[in-house]
Amino acid sequence: MFRTAFVLLLWTVPPGLAQTEAAQWASLAGRVTNAVTGAPVARAEVELIAAGSEQTGTYATTSSVDGRFAFDKVTPGVYRLRVEHSTFLAQEFGARRPFAAGRTLLLTAADSLPRAFDVAILPQNVLAGRVVDGDGAPIPSVRVRAMQWGYVRGKKTLLSFGVPLIGAHTDDEGRFRISGLVPGTYLVIAEFQPTDSGKENRPSLAGKRWERFVATYYPGSPQVGGAVPMALAAGERHENILLQMVKQPAFRVAGRVDWADGRPPAPVRIAFQPADSTTGLDLIRGFGGFCRHDGSFAFERIPSGAYFVAIVAMTERGPLILLRQRIDISDDLRDLNLLVPSPVRVAGEFSRLVPIR
Repeated sequence: MFRTAFVLLLWTVPPGLAQTEAAQWASLAGRVTNAVTGAPVARAEVELIAAGSEQTGTYATTSSVDGRFAFDKVTPGVYRLRVEHSTFLAQEFGARRPFAAGRTLLLTAADSLPRAFDVAILPQNVLAGRVVDGDGAPIPSVRVRAMQWGYVRGKKTLLSFGVPLIGAHTDDEGRFRISGLVPGTYLVIAEFQPTDSGKENRPSLAGKRWERFVATYYPGSPQVGGAVPMALAAGERHENILLQMVKQPAFRVAGRVDWADGRPPAPVRIAFQPADSTTGLDLIRGFGGFCRHDGSFAFERIPSGAYFVAIVAMTERGPLILLRQRIDISDDLRDLNLLVPSPVRVAGEFSRLVPIR
């Protein structure tokens, strides 16, 4: 009778070695909550982003049903903790407001037990509604923007906010939706693209003049002074906005550009900016276009009103304004002559730089 003996070898990791390996990593944990209600936020995207000068890489995870998240085996270093969610505003740990940079976190190998970092995120604000004409019919393909007052180079101007930043476009029922807004007060403006054709380019009832939609502030004013501000508290939504666009007579503007020192150095564009505009010169969507090689130009259906007409050279370094002149359009302009003066060379040296306040 044969007996077979089996020997079972158990391999174990020495306790000291396990502790040494654990000491090479850092850990981090936390919880994502709604800043308004305090409720946990599930399925939030949590990123631990390397912020050190010699670090690279990002750790990512998703919050659980109870809003909790954790990172294990993190390489020690300096990081930023960022949280995003499709219906909330992006927030960094330690930041005073959404989308701002937060505190950097120094994680060391001594942090073998997870350190707790909780992040409260704000629900995004939303503006939504419809754009209609004077008869209440929907207007498609209109750009709608949510604007707030700000300063650019010391000048008070209206700045666009929200998602998409360039503005939402109305659908075939005239509906629009702008999300990703922070709490604050907004002006809503609807703008018809000058290159669009269709019902905005039909003749007036008299059959003698053309009319077209002009930029209109909610609820229905072509001037910013007639706009009604919309205040949004944290997480608030206004989804029943009704904006009625305004029409104005439109005219033909033709003329010629001459240069005191000869031909322009680059292709030249003519842009018409409303004199009361608070949104800056828009070379892409504004009225106007390029002049011909001989300096002549002709533009159809420019709405009536006061404008600054700008002659802009499109150079390799970007647009360069050569002339800015005020004009009033109340009828067809057939012979508008614009003279670009010779450039003035300024030479010298700086003795002291004084900051502009």
